[in-house]
Amino acid sequence: MIEPRRIWLFLILLLPVFANAQEKANDTLISLKLEQTNIRTVLDTISASSGYLFSYNSQYLNDTTKIDINVDSASIGDIIKLIANDREIQLVRKNQHIIIKKAPRKNYFTLTGSVKSNKEPLIAASVYFKNTFQGVITNADGEFVLKVQSQSKEDTLVFSHLGYYSMEIPLQEIENNHIDVTLKTHSIKLEEIIVSGASARTIVKKMMENLNAHYPKKDVAYTGFYREEVKRGNDYQYFSEAVLKVYKNNYQKTINTERIQRIQSRTIKSASKKDSVLLKIKSGLRTSLYLDVVRNRPSFMHPLTLEHYTYKIERTSYINGEMVYIINFNPIAGTKVRYQGQMVINAENFALEGVDFAYAESRKDALEELVSKRSRGVKKKFNQASYKVRYKRIGNTWYLQRTETLLSVKVKKSGNWFYKPYTSQTAFYVVNTDTTNIQKPRRRESINPSVIFSDETFDYTPEFWGQYDYFKPSDKVINDLKKIEQIERAVSQGMD
Repeated sequence: MIEPRRIWLFLILLLPVFANAQEKANDTLISLKLEQTNIRTVLDTISASSGYLFSYNSQYLNDTTKIDINVDSASIGDIIKLIANDREIQLVRKNQHIIIKKAPRKNYFTLTGSVKSNKEPLIAASVYFKNTFQGVITNADGEFVLKVQSQSKEDTLVFSHLGYYSMEIPLQEIENNHIDVTLKTHSIKLEEIIVSGASARTIVKKMMENLNAHYPKKDVAYTGFYREEVKRGNDYQYFSEAVLKVYKNNYQKTINTERIQRIQSRTIKSASKKDSVLLKIKSGLRTSLYLDVVRNRPSFMHPLTLEHYTYKIERTSYINGEMVYIINFNPIAGTKVRYQGQMVINAENFALEGVDFAYAESRKDALEELVSKRSRGVKKKFNQASYKVRYKRIGNTWYLQRTETLLSVKVKKSGNWFYKPYTSQTAFYVVNTDTTNIQKPRRRESINPSVIFSDETFDYTPEFWGQYDYFKPSDKVINDLKKIEQIERAVSQGMD
């Protein structure tokens, strides 16, 4: 029986640090109050306090101009940005030496916007360029941020969502680099709802028969945005994001020796003593990538266990102007298969557009398999584990677009009377797909998919990701994360 790889859990006491120049510069906090001084004196003062040495081009940073500076517990990076007077700078660290350089000229601009329906935010709407297919999805507020590269300035933006009419807008018609759009619900004719001559099981079988025809026949490199978060109740305990390059074999190869390169990341976690032990998905990234159900087929898509499920056409809908079947599936009583859910299958060519699935109500006992090993003094009760997968059509081929996982569990530590609820979520969003001259990196140049990303000071500014597309955090997420920073400051002050 084929099942998706288990999500392993463990309790971590310490997160390893993968530091770059900016991370280390942000680790050191300095207070300064200088009047009618110059940049050279400021940097000399920082050197005396931190041990860092600085190099810079005096033609770019005028070190004779008089300046005033008054900062309290500011990072070295923030201080340098301040004395640089908003110039675009880049910090490069070599051991204890920090080089201040002029940042490379941007070859892109940032487009922001929102997607709504009936005046309400439309969540997970796709926003992408018609020619390059570079794109993102909207957040819980219906908002998006998209980096427009020089080659896309004359392209057309496409806005789409399951069950809605798509909209196309030439980029040159957008003013002030911002656009708000409203999508209309796709009306479905009565004759389209009544599917004659086709059973749900027949549709699923045709989908499975055509899997090799619809999915990548060439190796592919995905540029993606990964997010991982852990909450205790409604409070964040851990939040991490990263831009990744994921190299995958074509679907004709039976073995998938994927490689992953980390481009940039940021992490924030609770710092209070009682929350220093975090519930964490050990293989969150590994699981997110393993959820490519076309390559790693779960039981509801496997010929050996297909007969253990019931399939029912729930309804029909549209995506990008094409009709799709929405098919529900459930395990047959007495069988050992685990999942229930819903598949979205293209009505014309039977390509799988996406699937949502979770442990069936009748098989909640199987959630115990998610425990890799028992932790001393810690008891866990799993409530649910659910998964979401979407594919995007480029030409006549469907590529991975996004995967999401949600794990709900209750945890009780030794000495406590009550269980505390935790939720852990991961998501991987593909923002760019490349199939041209793919050179897979060597293993030593790749990261382990079980890696925990750096503890870099969390930066909320849109400029943090530079030229890379990302999934914009909602306003609520940003506000919740700032609460963690307030706790960190309170804990730090209490330890001084």
